[in-house]
Amino acid sequence: ENFAKIDYDFGEIILAMASDRAGNIWVGAEAGLFKITGTSVLAKYDSDNSELYPAPVSGIAFDRDNRCWIVQSGAGVLYRDGLGLWHRLPEFSDITTEEASHPMFVDSKNRLWIGTYQGIYTIDIDSYVGTPVIQVFPNPVPAGYSGTLTVRGEDISGSDILVFDSGGKLVSSTSASGNSQGIPVPSRPGLYIVVIKSGNTYTGRTKFVVLK
Repeated sequence: ENFAKIDYDFGEIILAMASDRAGNIWVGAEAGLFKITGTSVLAKYDSDNSELYPAPVSGIAFDRDNRCWIVQSGAGVLYRDGLGLWHRLPEFSDITTEEASHPMFVDSKNRLWIGTYQGIYTIDIDSYVGTPVIQVFPNPVPAGYSGTLTVRGEDISGSDILVFDSGGKLVSSTSASGNSQGIPVPSRPGLYIVVIKSGNTYTGRTKFVVLK
């Protein structure tokens, strides 16, 4: 036969498909993310067995290092690291269109492109997931600290410094006037994520903790 049907429950709709560098096919569907070799489903990733959210997977792409990047409708953008752990990019949590396919593509410069109803986004993958070049002082932030935090990094002047809480909510946004910029201390203790945004491109990130 010249064709075959994969008999598997992917949910009501399939929204995305992509091939990794090893030739495996990945399927984004209402029921999660699926890895296929030949006509066999080798793995399923969903909110029950991984760090994915209970939402359809509507976009898939693979970068130069074969990391899997996905969009989950209503949950944002995630990528899978070399240890098999999923990481969410909180600055994309506003991608909330349900049951829509989001085109994703990695170009020759290892930049991720994402098409959405809100517009086209790009991520400089090498800067974003590489060795952090962004630092926050003090970190951790002592309980009751009343000063400002300092964010330092190469070439951040003119960029936006976005601070998100661990749930993906934007806490503050500051424009960097130099490569060292003060930002306000979040009012609540917890883990926070700092993201550097230049135009529509996300160029760096780091984390800090506010102690109780």
